[in-house]
Amino acid sequence: MEGEELRDRAHEFEALNAQIVGISYDSPEDNEAWAEMLDFGFPVLSDPDREIAESLDVRREPPHPLFAFPRRVTYLVDPDGVVAESYDVGRSIQGHAEEVLEDLKTRIAQR
Repeated sequence: MEGEELRDRAHEFEALNAQIVGISYDSPEDNEAWAEMLDFGFPVLSDPDREIAESLDVRREPPHPLFAFPRRVTYLVDPDGVVAESYDVGRSIQGHAEEVLEDLKTRIAQR
C-alpha cells in the first residue's frame, strides 16, 4: 500500500525534481516482478544481505515476529545526499505520500 500510494503521487514528486526509490530484502528478479506487477515506475533495489537495512537501522532482530521484514521507513534525502527527514511509517500508511510531499514542498520553499 505504501508503494502504491507513492506510485499514485509519483508525478507530483517528479514535478519537484524528486526521485522515489524502494528497497527490499527480496532478490532483484523478485523486486523487478513486484514493481512491474504494481506498475511502480520507480526502481526497487535489492538488499538480500540486509546491509542497507543495517546501515539505516531498519533491520529487525530475532525473536521479533516480523524479523523477515525491515521496519517501514521513508527517507527524504536532500540534493547533497543528506537525510533531511525520516518517517517511521509503521502501520500509518494512509496519507503517507501526502506528508512527504508537503515536507518536500516546505523544504524547497525554504531554499
